[in-house]
Amino acid sequence: MIFKANYKSVIAIGGFNPTILTPDFLRDYCSFRSDHEPLGRTTPILAEIVYGNIKFLAELNRFQIFLDEIEGFEGIFPIDTMIKYLEVLKYTPLTLFGINFNYQLSDINERIIRQALKNPFQLEKTFGFIPSSVLLSATKPNGDGLSLSELTVTHNLKPEIKNSVRISFSNKILTVNENYELSGLDIDRDRIGAIIENYPVFLENNSTLIKLIGGF
Repeated sequence: MIFKANYKSVIAIGGFNPTILTPDFLRDYCSFRSDHEPLGRTTPILAEIVYGNIKFLAELNRFQIFLDEIEGFEGIFPIDTMIKYLEVLKYTPLTLFGINFNYQLSDINERIIRQALKNPFQLEKTFGFIPSSVLLSATKPNGDGLSLSELTVTHNLKPEIKNSVRISFSNKILTVNENYELSGLDIDRDRIGAIIENYPVFLENNSTLIKLIGGF
């Protein structure tokens, strides 16, 4: 099995003022530094700033930081920068904070993996956790029968943290997106630190999933 990381991203859902997102604000208030010159634009409804392989994107209802061209998911950036941003803007309405790992797995036994994942009532045995929801998509790639093309499984990793795993099949490659989501921040905003505190757990959970898929 061959692993290839695509990107890591963090996202906050709430109410944001995109005009605040500027290179000066990131430098002076979020301690963000880069050797790259910033590219992008800032408007009242959308701000996008790119430093090499790092992109900041602010909209009226969400703020995201993307990190691509990576080898893996170790290191807490950009979670730490996102938290600094939110701590400075402590009166910004906030409901959700999450992180995504996106990667590809190739040189796998695709047929056996599809077979193992296609029955939603057996996924507890497959993944080792109790799903709270399962979504499946099936297509007829060759016109001779339905075949699993995408699966999304959601469960509570911890009482306050939801984990969703989306697995997509395409051309003998699996694309996996893992999302770890902390909600209810409109009630208790101080809980945003739980994402960093549990980051080692996310990495371990991710490693376990990759080994599980590779074991089919």
